[in-house]
Amino acid sequence: MVDYIGYYIFKLFSFIFCHIPPSVALWIGRRIGVLAYYINPKRRRIAHANLRAAFSSKYSPVQTQRIIKQLYVNLGQTLIETLILPRIDEAYIDKFIKCENFERIHEGLDKGKGVIALTAHFGNWELSSITGAIKVKPIYVLVREQKHKRLNALLNQHRESKGCRAIGKGMATRELMRAFKKNEIVGILADQDAGKNGVFVNFLGRPASTASGAVDFARKTGAVILPTFCIREKGPYHRQVIEKPLELITSDDREGDAKANLQLFADRLKRRVEDHPDQWLWLHKRWKSTPVRSILILDDGRTGHLNQSRAVADCLRRKREEMGFDRDATRITEVKVEFEHSLTARAIPAACFLSGALCQGCTRCLKFLLKRKSYEDLIHSYADIVISCGSSTSIVNLIMSRENNAKSIVVMKPPFPLLSRFDLAILPQHDGVEEGSNVVVTDGAPNLVNDEEMSVSSDRISKVAGIKKDPSLLRIGIILGGETAHETLSTELADRIIGGAMNAARELGAEILVTTSRRTAKDVEVLLKRRLGSFDRCKLLVIANEDNLRGAIPAILGLSRIVVVSGESTSMVSEAASSGKDTLVFELKKKGQSNRTDRIRTRFLENLSRKGFIKVIPTTKVYERIVESAGNANVATERLDDGLKIREAVSRVI
Repeated sequence: MVDYIGYYIFKLFSFIFCHIPPSVALWIGRRIGVLAYYINPKRRRIAHANLRAAFSSKYSPVQTQRIIKQLYVNLGQTLIETLILPRIDEAYIDKFIKCENFERIHEGLDKGKGVIALTAHFGNWELSSITGAIKVKPIYVLVREQKHKRLNALLNQHRESKGCRAIGKGMATRELMRAFKKNEIVGILADQDAGKNGVFVNFLGRPASTASGAVDFARKTGAVILPTFCIREKGPYHRQVIEKPLELITSDDREGDAKANLQLFADRLKRRVEDHPDQWLWLHKRWKSTPVRSILILDDGRTGHLNQSRAVADCLRRKREEMGFDRDATRITEVKVEFEHSLTARAIPAACFLSGALCQGCTRCLKFLLKRKSYEDLIHSYADIVISCGSSTSIVNLIMSRENNAKSIVVMKPPFPLLSRFDLAILPQHDGVEEGSNVVVTDGAPNLVNDEEMSVSSDRISKVAGIKKDPSLLRIGIILGGETAHETLSTELADRIIGGAMNAARELGAEILVTTSRRTAKDVEVLLKRRLGSFDRCKLLVIANEDNLRGAIPAILGLSRIVVVSGESTSMVSEAASSGKDTLVFELKKKGQSNRTDRIRTRFLENLSRKGFIKVIPTTKVYERIVESAGNANVATERLDDGLKIREAVSRVI
């Protein structure tokens, strides 16, 4: 029924528009295009994401939307020109279409093996073949069959009335081979996604799957390939350009040749798209089969949060490797999110809550709330997946995910009521949230600690610090944090921890490896340097605020058998528990009465302790617990491994 009605509507409007001046008809087409822009949000979002992927460094979101709107305007005019195909003749072409370099078609035909007019969904591709058929000779056109048969037949009838013989893809090979033998012209569109079995060439910065049919035919028959583009100048006026023939590469490597030759055309098309971005069909999923995925990590300036986001990105990369993608096919970018003022971070939830799908291409709220460099870095970054950790960046995540038509992943519980708006939320068990369709619950914080990372970091830092990699040596790792809003690491407490570890090292003949964090107070750092600087069993002392040695924590975890870690940081505790080493956790001194943060952290430590991943120890018993752990060397330690669960969860967004 739809096909039947559409057929007669097409005929009616074709009749009407054929009898009014082209300038008036195209004015109506432009209005139709503007209307389509507003009522077709799904395709508009795809176009916006495609344009950002190609030109995020060149165009702002506002400029991108202007290009898309003009694209719809051009498509509205193309629709009208399709309706008036019956009236297009040589006089129409002479008036409205400037033909450039058409002698190249005759030169190609002079070789007697046929010509392939290779084009794309650029400008008015229908007029491209019609012009060639009228001005040179009839053309065979390879077409995709439309699902509405009557409309499809009517469109082909209009094409053939102008000298274009439509060839359906089902019978293409035999018909096209006959055409080449008869030295005919064949028109082929070569910019559609060809699926996983296509040939991947670089197009606008990403691998794009491309059908190799055109270059395969040219190789078999010797046909000349002429890239051709019908560029809209203004209104009904076009410029039909026949470019120089592709100089095809021919060798014994057929697959390599096909890739190289398709790349030649992709480069030609790229230049045209760069010159006229509003004339290429950004609405279709050109990169649907691309193996490349871009991940954007939002950095709120907190190392623990950044490392958790990096860990999730690493899980995504590893999961894609399991699926057969190369490691380099997962591109990871980090952008620091800095607010203009601390108060603006509180305003952004309201901005996000009030915004919707129509806000794509705006980003005014981000421009107002963020520092200029941070805003510029964000809007010039494209991503298929956006990852953040922490409440402030979770809001920016939603805005950037919408801007890029990307998937969103948040680590830690976002502000109410935004949880359901994320594609995936990775939340620790102590947040008290149940698993759901978009929620996965972990025991610890995501982290990068694994056997590979510990081995690589251990090798690197052992060379820098002159540490022997001797598995028979007992080493005690100490990871110290510092000041938080509710807890403090005093010099007295630090002295107690270090003193207990030093006594245990003397008794056990062990070595000590120590690192601080950026939160460690200056007076604690002075204490550590004074006490450990001359202690011959201390083989590594990293003061993070002076020389934050890259990979210090995974190196210490890899080299140590016993690890002592302060418990105020869920990230540090999770890293230690993920090492599989005997992990002893001590708690810092509370600044005041117990609060919600304290209760959450207590639940976190109790959960890990109950499952055997860590042991929570009194600060007065450091020496005893280290000696006890050394005596239980044959008892296997439970290893925290949230990575497997996260890798399974991220498959939902790949």
